[in-house]
Amino acid sequence: MRGSRVSWVRRGLALPVLAFLALLQLVVARPVLAQGEDREAVTKRARNGGGLRLGVWNVRGLVDPQGGSATETMAFEGYFEKGLDLHLAWENTIGFWQRTQSYTVQGGLGYTDYRVQSYVIPSITALKLYPFTRPGDPIQPYLNAGVGFTMGIDRSRASGTDPVVPAGEDMTLQTGFGIKAGIGMNFQLGSAFGMTAGGRYQWTEFSGDLGGQRIYNGLGADVGLIYRFQYQ
Repeated sequence: MRGSRVSWVRRGLALPVLAFLALLQLVVARPVLAQGEDREAVTKRARNGGGLRLGVWNVRGLVDPQGGSATETMAFEGYFEKGLDLHLAWENTIGFWQRTQSYTVQGGLGYTDYRVQSYVIPSITALKLYPFTRPGDPIQPYLNAGVGFTMGIDRSRASGTDPVVPAGEDMTLQTGFGIKAGIGMNFQLGSAFGMTAGGRYQWTEFSGDLGGQRIYNGLGADVGLIYRFQYQ
């Protein structure tokens, strides 16, 4: 009887001890897990930011209109970047590029001046790879490639002395699909600001003619400013 009582006492002591050890293990494991989750979140947030780039886009195959001239603006691009891990990020961009053509057509009863402004507005989602560096490194080379949709706008204006051709303005819209791939380098000037420089190949095909052609493709180069989002 006494041995049985001792056995029950031992069992009664063992259950609280086991429960305490299990609780202690849970309390110790939760900070470790939270620390791992925090490290992952901090790593991803380290690349979160945005910026503005400007440069040139050398579109192939552009020909000045007969009896006229053409000019192109610089290429502008705003972007947001979201970190995925230590070396990868998503980049969403929206850009702007314009070409203006001016020419004169002689008619039987007079002449007509034409002015055609073509706007190319690409929106690209790209995967960005930093193969050698971490988010805090001062110099960060990268590769990127992506796809997206492009909107094209033709705004044309006619004026002159030919009564057969009515004067006025017209606007047409075209949709297109585009790709972009490039390389570049980021230079961190502190925790928040930096600069970037890079080169790219960009290609877009529209559903119809935009400024006299459907495909716009060529090499480009740009420089810009970076702002990294701050969370402290």
